[in-house]
Amino acid sequence: MDEIGKFIVLATIAGATIAAAKKAGARLGIPATAVPVIAGALYLAARRLR
Repeated sequence: MDEIGKFIVLATIAGATIAAAKKAGARLGIPATAVPVIAGALYLAARRLR
């Protein structure tokens, strides 16, 4: 159950991060196709910190 709880929290954070990254990316002129790549890199960095 603990692993599922962690997954739900991470998924929620990832969803919010991706939404924020899309908005920030649009403002900064980063193509929308690059956003998932950036989000993936952030996710991998977060996993290493665990």
